[in-house]
Amino acid sequence: MTKTILLVEDEAEQSALVKKSLENTGYRVLLAQTGQEALNLTQEELPDLILLDIIMPEMDGLIFLKKFKERPGANAVPVIVFSNLNSKQELEQAMESGASDYLIKVDWSIKDLKEKIHQFLGE
Repeated sequence: MTKTILLVEDEAEQSALVKKSLENTGYRVLLAQTGQEALNLTQEELPDLILLDIIMPEMDGLIFLKKFKERPGANAVPVIVFSNLNSKQELEQAMESGASDYLIKVDWSIKDLKEKIHQFLGE
């Protein structure tokens, strides 16, 4: 069965690159540009994993994460924070709010991202 990944990212170029790469690996990828859009999508369907940017318009990733984790079944969904944040405090806040792991955008490669996803989805 195909695993579904929700990519919450407001930078169109970044999300297009990641979406294409993950779809080429066999994942189904849903896109959201804001935290609110992501919350709406997760009401319709719980993804198998969420890739979450923190700095976004309307509702940032930390607020999304807190609201999402209040939902029944949400704790079973791994959330990988995928952000430019280099602030240790904000990363710790994301982990305390229920994130499973993180990747700093300036330090990542598609290979790193796929390895982290594989680690959580166990495929």
